[in-house]
Amino acid sequence: MKRFLFPGLLFVAILSFFLVACSTTPAPVPAPAPEPRVTSAPQPVSAPTLTAEQKAWEEVVAAAKKEGTVTVYSYGWRGDIGTNIAKAFEQKYGIKIEVITGRGSEFIERLKVEQRNSRMVADMFEGGTPHAVNIKKAGLTISSAGLPAIKDVNAFVASPFTPDPEGHVLAYNIFVYSPYVNTNLVKPGEEPKTWKDLLDPKWKGKMIFGNASISMVVYMQFWPLKAAGVVDMDYLKALGNQDIMWTTGSVEDMQRLSRGERALSIFGTPVDSALPILNGAPIRAISMEPAMTASDISLAAIKGGPHPNAAKVLQNWLFTAEGQMAHNQPRGTSSILKGAPSFLPAAADVKASRLVTSPPELLDDEAKSFNEKVVAKLWGQ
Repeated sequence: MKRFLFPGLLFVAILSFFLVACSTTPAPVPAPAPEPRVTSAPQPVSAPTLTAEQKAWEEVVAAAKKEGTVTVYSYGWRGDIGTNIAKAFEQKYGIKIEVITGRGSEFIERLKVEQRNSRMVADMFEGGTPHAVNIKKAGLTISSAGLPAIKDVNAFVASPFTPDPEGHVLAYNIFVYSPYVNTNLVKPGEEPKTWKDLLDPKWKGKMIFGNASISMVVYMQFWPLKAAGVVDMDYLKALGNQDIMWTTGSVEDMQRLSRGERALSIFGTPVDSALPILNGAPIRAISMEPAMTASDISLAAIKGGPHPNAAKVLQNWLFTAEGQMAHNQPRGTSSILKGAPSFLPAAADVKASRLVTSPPELLDDEAKSFNEKVVAKLWGQ
């Protein structure tokens, strides 16, 4: 047994050395210490510096919100139109709009009474430019020339200052006056093409037009055409002999035309035709040669109105993209602001080879003489 002891011990020693050698691993290399993380305290965002003009406007807006309401005498903000404008404006500023609708001539007299009694109700007028100019002539308006939204007149299709460089009357919508036909009664190609065509015997007893004794549509449609040499007094006399159905104005015209009571309305506007067309009325505007009349709708801030700051904010907003959208979408009209979407129905969109415009003065001597001649002497109204 002893002769096997030394070799066994030697084998164990070699095996132990081998196992230790195999199990020994180099010490891990320590990872480099992370670099200290540099953090900085958040820098406060500084408020933009306002100009004196911007600060002044913010003060107007703050004062308008305290007033809380604005009253508008309006021709065009009827029904859904006024509701949509009022809702959008109140959501924007928290200011309520009270809309009182009527005709421009009625509002002039009403404002004069309010002025005499020193009890102004209206803050702003909205309607036909001639009526707005007359309100200015009566000393019932103040200038709104400094509104921020109209500072760049190049942003508009037509300058808001076109009716009045002083800014008492600001145009915020433009449109073309044109005849309209009932498409169930007048087929394509059968409609008149020129103003002289209205004298054709085939149109006798088939036309509708505002009564010149209570409506200014005669002046609005034919005064610019007469000044441009397109028609004359002999033409108007002959037109009056065409057995025309007389109405209170273009709103009634569109209603009667839609019902098919007559085939053609001599006068119509996108303002009054858009809603009937959108509701499915069978009416369509037609283009006339050699020229057509264009006009605009205007705003005027009322002198002594109880909410002057709210009136300024409302006027300014109506010239912005948001205000134009609120006005034009339910009304179905195009925008005076460049790049803004148009909601004018195709049936109310006419292309005129030439446009003529009426002067803003509605009651100057020459215009009064023209209207009186047409009303009393030519048409016997």
